[in-house]
Amino acid sequence: MQNKANFLRIPSVNSYSVLQTKTSGNTPDSCKDLTDNYEKNISFILNDLYKKNIQSLLVEGGAKTISGFINSGVFDELHCYIAPKFLGEGLNIFQEKSSIKKNYGLKIVDAKMIGDDVKIIYTRNANLEMFNGLAEGKGIIASLERDDDIVRIIVNHSLVNNDISINDSICCSGICLTVVKQNKSSFQVEMVPETIERSTAKYWNEGTIINLERAMLPTTRMGGHYLQGHVDTVVQINDIQHFENSAIFNISVDQGMMKYIVEKGYVGLDGLSLTVAKINNNDFDIALIPHTLKITNFGTKNISDSLNLEIDIVAKYVENFSKPHTKNV
Repeated sequence: MQNKANFLRIPSVNSYSVLQTKTSGNTPDSCKDLTDNYEKNISFILNDLYKKNIQSLLVEGGAKTISGFINSGVFDELHCYIAPKFLGEGLNIFQEKSSIKKNYGLKIVDAKMIGDDVKIIYTRNANLEMFNGLAEGKGIIASLERDDDIVRIIVNHSLVNNDISINDSICCSGICLTVVKQNKSSFQVEMVPETIERSTAKYWNEGTIINLERAMLPTTRMGGHYLQGHVDTVVQINDIQHFENSAIFNISVDQGMMKYIVEKGYVGLDGLSLTVAKINNNDFDIALIPHTLKITNFGTKNISDSLNLEIDIVAKYVENFSKPHTKNV
């Protein structure tokens, strides 16, 4: 009797590593059994491939293999084949009752007949991963799980209009992250070392309060300024002055970043679009109204706390355009 197994073959330098998803009988020497924690193992595989400088991967398998990659949000294109044959009950790849297009943010790019079968190709929607710096609410980090080169974070939230879906981009205190799991009151995101080291995420713990904003839609009002969720550097709060109807935060910045900051211009701090009230040699002031202090994490900030800073993208383009460029011949 033939041994039933699904294998994901991963080319390495000298041999093949093989992910075994289900088997009976003897396990091949080249096969590593990774069935205990499926989604964790997918991250393990992809991290290992990344270290080997492998940028493209074809995954072929059954319901568990395919749904594992889809639910982890780590795919670009999905090929589905519909055959007009009834084989009895089987495993449903898509566990949700509503449509695949709605649940996974996909769009159909091609459909064709291959004999009696139908082949449908889906791709992930190319969302406009931009934000306008107006926080929609706060989130509280419920858990952090560090696993080799990745950190998984579960965020509890109380967003009024909760239409967060898998693969959505969400700005978490100035960091653009992708939702890999979600339910009515929480979502999960993942971060790689470069993101952690470049941002305040290295200081996050269970209970940390972060600002949340979902990616803009074409119909979204532009109330702040364009933010990408790409942290340029981490800055520190020098001083906080509280008044009856406002608060002034003094922020210290590396000298190299001050050239991008102008009085009455915009800065992104922990995901908020804020106006610079005053600038000095190595620091600047921002003024916050009570409403901003209430609905964001600035109401809990103290002197010496760190913030994620994103410079206005327009300032970066202006600097780049003003540089001399060598023309290719």
